[in-house]
Amino acid sequence: MQQAILIFICCSILIYISVYDIFYKKIPNHAVSLLAGACGLSAIADDGVGVFQAFAGAGSIAVFMIVLNLAVRTFGGGDIKLMSAGALSLGVEGSWKAFSAGVLAAGVWCLFLLVRRKSVKGTELPMGIFFSIGMFLAWLQAWIFV
Repeated sequence: MQQAILIFICCSILIYISVYDIFYKKIPNHAVSLLAGACGLSAIADDGVGVFQAFAGAGSIAVFMIVLNLAVRTFGGGDIKLMSAGALSLGVEGSWKAFSAGVLAAGVWCLFLLVRRKSVKGTELPMGIFFSIGMFLAWLQAWIFV
């Protein structure tokens, strides 16, 4: 039960981060810190993923995104911090599901923009909202199929 309350708090923080990212194309550090705290508490709750899984998930997704960012310059630092903070409550498997769902959601949005001819070369896409959607879907999947 306490994990469900913490996940609700995490989702509320993700909504704030998503709206902020849409308007300012920046993810605030104070919100990511709150998310990391809530997700960390969720990981060590009675029915959480555990400390080892929490740090393994956060570390694996952070290292992958940093290497990808150094090679291709795909994500901002806020996106990397956001996914790492959210991965604390998801573990290794859940963090990769969240990342995949977020990238898939961003791809669908880009296709929509291409069809509507609203995209211009060099347009920046705020990924915070898509990673938030991915984390929400990963939490929902973990909660329903436990």
